[in-house]
Order: sequence, then structure tokens, then C-alpha cells
Amino acid sequence: MIRLLFALALSFASVAACAAEAPLWLVVGPAELTAAAEQLVRHREAEGMRAVVANDTIEAALAAAPAKPSYLLIIGDEDRAKANAAYRVPAQQRELYRWRLTQATQFASDAAWGDLDGDQALDIPVGWKPARSSGRGRSPAAPRSARPSLPTASSSL
Repeated sequence: MIRLLFALALSFASVAACAAEAPLWLVVGPAELTAAAEQLVRHREAEGMRAVVANDTIEAALAAAPAKPSYLLIIGDEDRAKANAAYRVPAQQRELYRWRLTQATQFASDAAWGDLDGDQALDIPVGWKPARSSGRGRSPAAPRSARPSLPTASSSL
């Protein structure tokens, strides 16, 4: 009987510890765009996650996070031609293996932000919701299926 009570006490303690360490869902992007994601933030909190919204750079948001994030959502757009655009959230640039000389030497990688320890392996999943404005009638956090896809040119392959 004492063993059973001890086992139950341990299981309740481990459940309480797990509840105290709810997954951290980190949202990063410009204030206008992250404000439009408020419904999604409330949804994640209802699922039992801790949601933190940051309007800083991704590096600063990761450094200031109260714990290691379990998920990272980036809201904004990577537009290297418009470095000062309010919606711009720079992606990490990675070397691109080129099989044609006309291809770019680098590519933008949102997954690279998920490598928290620098070992070139993904530590947390990363999502990127491309948005330039919250006033287009859709929330920037709307499901990807609800947005038009960008055309892909076969000449860039």
C-alpha cells in the first residue's frame, strides 16, 4: 500500500512538473503583423502553450525568451531589395549548391533559425507566415491554404 501511495505521489509530481513547463510558442515580427495574429496566440494558449510575442529581431527575441522555445513562428516578409520596409524580417542566408552558374550563391532559410545551438541541426520547428500588411482582409496568421501562392519561375531552378 505504501509503495502504491509513493508511486501515485511521484506520478502526480511529474504531471505537475510537466504542466509547469508548458511548451513555449514564440512569435516574432513587426508589431502591426503580430497584433493581427492575436487570435492565433489565444488559440495556442487555449491548447496549453505559453505564447510570447516579440517585435524585435529574431536573434533578440530568442535571447530574451523566458525559456527555450518549443516552436518559432515568424510573421513578415524577407525582401532584401527593401531593407528598411516595415514588414521586413531578415531570413538567414545559407550557401546554395549551384549546378548552373546563373543561380544565386545563397538562399534564404527560415529553418536555420531553428538551429539554436549552432550544430546545423534543427532544434525547434520554424514556421514563416509571409505578410506585408495586416490590412488585406486576412490575418497574416491565416492558414497557408487561404492565401494565394507565389509563382515559381522554372528558370530559377
